[in-house]
Amino acid sequence: MIPLRIKKIVTACLFFAFIFYSAWANIKENHEVILNHVEAFFNQTEDEVDELPNFVNDMSALLNDQVSDRYLYVEGYGYIQKLLLKHEVSNFSSVRDDEGNMHYTYFTTGPNETIELASRMGRLNSVAKDLGAEVIYLMTPDKFEVGVTNFDTGIPYNYANETADQFLSYLDDFQITYIDYRSLMKEQNISIADSFYKTDHHWKTDVTFWAFTQLVNELEERYGFEFNNKEITTDLTNYNQIVYEDAYLGSMGRSVGQLYTGIDDFTLIYPKFETNFHVYEQSSTLDITRQGRFEESLLNTSILRSGKNKYDPTSDKFFTYMDGNPGIVQVTNLQDDSEEMPKVLFIKDSMIVPVASFLSVGTQQTTMVDPRYYGGSIEEIIEDGDYDYIFVTYTPQNLTEEFFPFYRSE
Repeated sequence: MIPLRIKKIVTACLFFAFIFYSAWANIKENHEVILNHVEAFFNQTEDEVDELPNFVNDMSALLNDQVSDRYLYVEGYGYIQKLLLKHEVSNFSSVRDDEGNMHYTYFTTGPNETIELASRMGRLNSVAKDLGAEVIYLMTPDKFEVGVTNFDTGIPYNYANETADQFLSYLDDFQITYIDYRSLMKEQNISIADSFYKTDHHWKTDVTFWAFTQLVNELEERYGFEFNNKEITTDLTNYNQIVYEDAYLGSMGRSVGQLYTGIDDFTLIYPKFETNFHVYEQSSTLDITRQGRFEESLLNTSILRSGKNKYDPTSDKFFTYMDGNPGIVQVTNLQDDSEEMPKVLFIKDSMIVPVASFLSVGTQQTTMVDPRYYGGSIEEIIEDGDYDYIFVTYTPQNLTEEFFPFYRSE
């Protein structure tokens, strides 16, 4: 009995020592941040007053983000899930297919209804026609490839591809043109599963370059669009390609750790030929302007050079192109500013950003707006922009109300 009691006492002492050490380490490392947050709450003016539950939620989120050695715990959690042969993590927030690729998914019983979203596209199309602009929907692929990707029994399937098919059928009814990258990839025997980063929900940079060339070809065939210096600007051999091996941990990799997901290579692609752009970005209270060559103005190479912790969301390599998700970005081509070149607008999510970056070498002006982070009116952008082409583009999983906040009513 005595040895057993001693074991229990020692175990309890070690447990409490670990708890108190962790608390001490966190307070020591983050006490200034915590004090600033508390002081900000108690020094609020009457106009700014925030409710106590919101303060508690904010403080909880802050403490979770600032936990000392947080990523050691994340990696430990992920490694245990791997040892347990689990194919889902954090209550199905992300799942792993039979090839080890990570996916976002959710429980549902069928495709989402998209008739209202398509109706808004119809109203956008009517306005654009009056303004002399062509509206084209760009359906980027979902990481789940029907008939190829396999989930373990019990892993939910979100019907994103079926939702996309339904949405495109409605666009047919509204006579709206679209380019379905899923079909193009199938026709050209490009594996969708291999086109995505294992640890992230974005497609690889070399695939985005292929998507750019397909967009140019489709515009040429359908609208007689003459892309500036096409022979040079759509040839990958005229671009630098720098491979950063084992450098990219995508959003799902960061949430569960690389011991569970592995890690990806990242390829940076940018022109060898002369370019010159002026770029304006606005998101929340942040305004940024840059000017110079493609790699100086359209790329945020500090993400690659900074040596930031790969778990830090601000080190996401995909966001090297145009900082990923600003509310609005406007790129003006100073190298070739012919008025014969088109002005284009992308209403988009993050998937299309590298494609839009490459397309900028052949446009007079490229504007991108992300409805999630833009606080102004998208209708005003459309009606004031004098665009030749308006591209609306979301991945199948983003065919939701949040991404279509325009032309809500007739």
